[in-house]
Amino acid sequence: MGSAPSWTFAAVDYGSTTVQITGLDDAQSYAVRVRARNDGGNSAWTTWDPALPQAPDAVASSNLTHNGNNLSASWNSPNGAATYAVERQTEGGTEWTSAASDHATASREIAGADHAAAYTVRVKAKDAGGESAWTALALVRPPSASDAVAHVYVITSATAASCSGERSEGADGYDVACRTNEHGMDISRVENSRASSRVSTR
Repeated sequence: MGSAPSWTFAAVDYGSTTVQITGLDDAQSYAVRVRARNDGGNSAWTTWDPALPQAPDAVASSNLTHNGNNLSASWNSPNGAATYAVERQTEGGTEWTSAASDHATASREIAGADHAAAYTVRVKAKDAGGESAWTALALVRPPSASDAVAHVYVITSATAASCSGERSEGADGYDVACRTNEHGMDISRVENSRASSRVSTR
């Protein structure tokens, strides 16, 4: 078994983080290693070898929404990523909870969230060469309550009442509640829960 090739210095005490290495053989593959130095000494070598898998880039852009009891996270697919680890943390918490360890796509629905809690989600990319750094997605808060219905209009007849109101900002649906008033009308059933409803009396 032959010995490993020796290393040749391409730059010594170089003042930039980019260097052009010339005089290479175009039929030969090369590995490159770099170390930092100062008056206190030298760092450890960091090696780049194209024959070995490289750790993927970190996630750079992402989106996170809170859907009540679920978190919906998506992110860009960085260069070299094969799978992703996903973790969540409640606002003010110190512990991260795993939501996926080897997730194959660049999005994740995270079930079991507290509908009243705010969350941060973080993601890292993984491949055969290693793992990227964690990227924290923005803190996301639960949906806020919709505005109150501003005006309600009711038209009654002997057996029914027609109720309508102005649409409320942020509302997905409406609840309508009725009670017997002092005149004895007993309103007992709601036909629907849209912005306009018809209720019947017994």
